[in-house]
Amino acid sequence: MDESLLLALPEDVLLAVLAHLSARELFGCRVLCRRLRDVCLHPALWRRLSLPAACHKGVVRAALRLAPCLLRVQWTGADLDTFASMVSETSCVVEKLFAIVHSPNDVPLATSIVQKLSGLGGLKTLRLVLNGIAADTLLPLLGTVYTVNDLRVLHIWIDSDPPVTLSSSWCDTGRNPTLRELMYSAPTVDSFLEVLLVTHAATLEKVILSKVGSVPVHLLNVMPRLRSLSCPPNEALVQLAVPTLREVTFRAMHMKAYPAGALAFLEASQLGDVTLFLSKESPAAPVQALARSRSAHLVRKLNLRWTPHVLDLVAPSLPCFVALQDLTVDSEPTNGFLQAVTPASLPCLTKLVVNCFGPCTHAWLHDPATQDVLIRNPRLHLRLSDVAVVPTLDVCTCPWCRWGCHSQLWTTRHGLGSAFSSHSREPGCPADCYQVAVAPCQGCGTLPEQ
Repeated sequence: MDESLLLALPEDVLLAVLAHLSARELFGCRVLCRRLRDVCLHPALWRRLSLPAACHKGVVRAALRLAPCLLRVQWTGADLDTFASMVSETSCVVEKLFAIVHSPNDVPLATSIVQKLSGLGGLKTLRLVLNGIAADTLLPLLGTVYTVNDLRVLHIWIDSDPPVTLSSSWCDTGRNPTLRELMYSAPTVDSFLEVLLVTHAATLEKVILSKVGSVPVHLLNVMPRLRSLSCPPNEALVQLAVPTLREVTFRAMHMKAYPAGALAFLEASQLGDVTLFLSKESPAAPVQALARSRSAHLVRKLNLRWTPHVLDLVAPSLPCFVALQDLTVDSEPTNGFLQAVTPASLPCLTKLVVNCFGPCTHAWLHDPATQDVLIRNPRLHLRLSDVAVVPTLDVCTCPWCRWGCHSQLWTTRHGLGSAFSSHSREPGCPADCYQVAVAPCQGCGTLPEQ
């Protein structure tokens, strides 16, 4: 656009145009004229901008010095002192911060960064990776994290051995509960995790416990708003009783079978969204337990992970999930599994996500089993999570690419990541719905040309 035309725009329209620019581009526009110098620092432009870890340090420095606010800042380098120096002089309100603390020497720097950004107000999301630092060294930083006002999301990765141990008076600060989401990755349930769960019990809606060997069920049971839980399958889960819980992810960190307590929880729970990492031993057991539960007719989304070679074992359980709309498996489906997907067994299914590891994804879409599942389920959308993309049709040796059918897949934005179906896009379909299968003509049995 011509500069004179751009400057003639009303401010709200000008802001809408400038909203498409990056931080570096906004700084470049500021030198053009006085009006752009001021408009390019409008809070509406910076409130949506993020500075990723790969962002040039000069841009980060300029943004923290001049911008009124930022959506997100990431700093993952070993030079945390450089970032701390930038933050020490800033008045920029940062909503989300992600940082990696690489060494004990970084702990005071990270503490000062969190203190400064918290003091400016507006810090809602904090993600910290604490790499192999002794627990007693971390205490000042953890104390600062604990006192951040109005924090909504906290993700912490701690790799301390022995675990963090706090005195009984450490958190006696009268903190108001504000956290809605807590992700805690540590070898054990340490005292800092317990303090966070107790302090924010009234507001927590989502809890993610990664690597933690045990599950503090007694603390989860008193959370009135907890709707989502991710944790390893554990024997203690048989005691979990949270009426508001609707979403569960069980991350098996070992090859052993699910413990009986975890299976009993799946049988007794009322869930709508379930993700199961299947173990090598008795892999179908958790799916079978869920199929027997009172949740079976409520489950609308099911995600099965670590599924190679076991899909045929879980296929017989699928008809129990009569309300299932969204099914994901992280392997290439067998013919037997695809044959189990029918309107009779899964009447509400509209989305199936699978993997394809063959030499040509386009050829896989023409496979009779793939075509059959789409034609047999006229409302279904099939997505591929991992795609073997062919750069251009003319370099693939498969007969379908050589023939040139579906050439639009290489020119559309979604391409082989589209939602494949046996129908033309209609109201209610995803924006990237793309027809790749056509039912035979009922009169003559021939296929229309694609």
